Amino acid sequence: MQTYRGLLGTIEVIELHSSVILDLATSIAPRRSPSPTPSLAVPGSAGPPSPSPERDSSTLATDVADVLHAAAELANLRFSKVIGVRTEVHAQLPLDDFVAIFDASWSFVVACEVRCQRMIVGLRGVMVGQAKAFLQAFHQKRLTESARRVEEEQWGAADVGARTRRVVRLVLESAVSDPVELLLGARRNGRPTDVRPDDDDDGLPTKQLDIEGREYFAVAAGLATVDVLVDYLMVVVNCPLLTTDAMSKVVEYLKVIIYIYFQATTLTRSLASAVLQLAHLPGRPRRRRDAFRRAQEHHCQAPRSVRRSSF
Repeated sequence: MQTYRGLLGTIEVIELHSSVILDLATSIAPRRSPSPTPSLAVPGSAGPPSPSPERDSSTLATDVADVLHAAAELANLRFSKVIGVRTEVHAQLPLDDFVAIFDASWSFVVACEVRCQRMIVGLRGVMVGQAKAFLQAFHQKRLTESARRVEEEQWGAADVGARTRRVVRLVLESAVSDPVELLLGARRNGRPTDVRPDDDDDGLPTKQLDIEGREYFAVAAGLATVDVLVDYLMVVVNCPLLTTDAMSKVVEYLKVIIYIYFQATTLTRSLASAVLQLAHLPGRPRRRRDAFRRAQEHHCQAPRSVRRSSF
């Protein structure tokens, strides 16, 4: 971000001038001689206190620090208004693009605070708000896509490819460390990538998913859910500020998806049972119609998102 570099360079120039002024004031202070006592002063009376060199230096240092803080705060405030206009745009960005903007802005805020030795709220508050707006849009998009996959699911066992096995390994490793594959931008620079022989994308698919020594059959929507969990982990790893909010979104996501899975499978079993009952009623059209009507009534009582999944 050239704008951040230009603003930070200006603040560094102000800091340099401030240090030069303080050095000059410190070097000149010892040369000053105390002012003589006025001849009209009454002997033994306490006159007005004369400013000491130490007091002048401390006052000047405070004034210079205030000027530096005012310049840094003004730069943060002005740019927060510029970047605040793009809140809705930033909320729809891909994760890697948003992380790049957030890191650049956050580094600028931290650099200004280090030089001023005070907290600056303007741009910091704007970036925190944009990060939460991005997480909300990120979460809503994953919920919508996952619900659509469940609606289109055929409930047949899917093949587990090498990529899915690698994704499961990343989820398990995230419990104790930050996998390099999940890092973005500058966080990944200088970190060696650990490539294992069993992570080859040309590996043959398997019929079951192995998780810590246990094998499970999985449907396509379930395997896609694992990919979504990795997306949330990337948010946690690359935006530590959103760790608490992201984990609450993960819990909410799992609750919604498990509920949709349960409703869809329950409805599928009930409709299959009704069809079987209908097939075993030969020569009784009225009984067939009654059974089919009961199946339709049960289907209409289900949520819309689940009703569409049965056709």
